[in-house]
Amino acid sequence: MDDSHVACFLELAAHLNFAHAAHALGITQPTVSKRIKSLESELGSPLFDRTTRSVSLSPAGRALLPIAREISHLVRDAHNIPADNRDERGRTFTVGYTDPFELPQLAAPLRQVIDPDDAHCARVRHMTLDAGINAVRTGRAAVMMGIDTVSLRDDEMRFAGLAPVSLICVASTSLDLQMEIKTTGRFSMARIPLNEFSRKHRIICVSDGPDKVPSPRMYGDLIIPSLSMSSAIFCNSVAEAYALARAHVGVAAVPDFAMLPEPGLRFFDIEESPASVYGAYYRSHDIHARKYVEFAQAAYAS
Repeated sequence: MDDSHVACFLELAAHLNFAHAAHALGITQPTVSKRIKSLESELGSPLFDRTTRSVSLSPAGRALLPIAREISHLVRDAHNIPADNRDERGRTFTVGYTDPFELPQLAAPLRQVIDPDDAHCARVRHMTLDAGINAVRTGRAAVMMGIDTVSLRDDEMRFAGLAPVSLICVASTSLDLQMEIKTTGRFSMARIPLNEFSRKHRIICVSDGPDKVPSPRMYGDLIIPSLSMSSAIFCNSVAEAYALARAHVGVAAVPDFAMLPEPGLRFFDIEESPASVYGAYYRSHDIHARKYVEFAQAAYAS
């Protein structure tokens, strides 16, 4: 995620006008448009809703806004580090993620790790889980966030669990579903039987990162046993799944850490939903990665 793209996003979010954002940044309006399109392509979701008369933040844009501000602050702090204090010049601390809805969880531990005395610059990068783990293994990323699904054959690689995760159902408020209200350990919300969920409605799944070939294992061990590949609908992000659910295209199956209030949508626990663990992949000898994981574990425990 290029910091110039983040700067364009923040200015456009502030002005909601491409010409005004370009003027504030001292660049041309086509350049602003190009950078926003590049960022949207990287994240796999539209960040703004555009009409001929107005520009507004999309759900994905609203979710990204506080994280973009954190990234901007981190980049500014890193640029303020005196050059003669940098023992590891050019070193970048990169955290990978598979879906923009993970971004809110990245900011707090990232801010703790990126201290001016550490001479690190920060970067968050959208990747498939396999590509991200490989980037960690080869030193091109410090941490890859994701669900525990990969068998680590490298003695230096580690997975640190942060939170249990299961699938939830996301459906339009106007869609008729058979359900009952139950209180679970994590949520007090409606519950829907697995067969009602998977056999009577088209299932909207999110692929494991951008351009990933769809498969039944969208979320590692979180598999819907009766999911039919021929009837499933695949998209690139939770925000896209939400949009399709709102349009009555089907009902979405997403990890419960992606549950954020959205107008026009209801959230349901899925009875007998398989469970897994969300966490961080990192190398054991990377001191800064271990520090990031420690702060992330503290944030999830609080």
